Amino acid sequence: MESIFDTINNNKGLIAIISLLFSFLIQFYKRFLFTSKQLSYYSKGIDKNEMKVILWNSGREVIQKSDFPMKGKLTIPLTDQNQKVKLINFTDKYSDLKIVKKENENIIEFDYLDPSEGISILISNLEDNYKFSVAGKIINGGKISRKNIKFWYNLNMISNLIFSILLMQGVALGLAYLTEIMNLEIDHGGKHTWVIVPLYLTIVLSLLYIAFTFKRRIRNIYLFAKEEIGFHGIP
Repeated sequence: MESIFDTINNNKGLIAIISLLFSFLIQFYKRFLFTSKQLSYYSKGIDKNEMKVILWNSGREVIQKSDFPMKGKLTIPLTDQNQKVKLINFTDKYSDLKIVKKENENIIEFDYLDPSEGISILISNLEDNYKFSVAGKIINGGKISRKNIKFWYNLNMISNLIFSILLMQGVALGLAYLTEIMNLEIDHGGKHTWVIVPLYLTIVLSLLYIAFTFKRRIRNIYLFAKEEIGFHGIP
């Protein structure tokens, strides 16, 4: 009966092509997950009358102050005149951030917001059944929407892991296949070496890839949100 190593060895060219194809499909799909200019938020009730909100850049590009038109500024509508909106923390100390209170809304202004950078805001004196909402329009950007940061972070890390494994596996098996069909006289020491060595390299290089990219994307905002609002009890 043919072993798994024999199956991989006899089809390593096909497996290499499929692995590379799926790795590029994952990257292509992630281009849709991370819109060029995208602002997201996550809210969590602290107690009956208070709520913390994280606003963050979930896109791939810097969001500038000029990206909001005059009639589409980033605002938090007030449902009650007693409500208070207070800035708690900001991940970027170099960007000038302020909250301007007007009659029925609070306007949030900043110089710029880099990808994976965010703001934490406290809203107090809330009425019963209060639901947080934010308004604004990003020029040539995506709609401001609610995202679960913990889920978004885990999705990003899993997709990075799968991408790296498929890419490294495709490259390793592809090189083994090309070397074989070119009849290069290399002492490979055993029947399954052309399979075992690429798979071993796949594991090692994938782990290295994850290690060096662990802080990319939403790693920073994940840690920021975890410190600011915590994740206990978040669905």
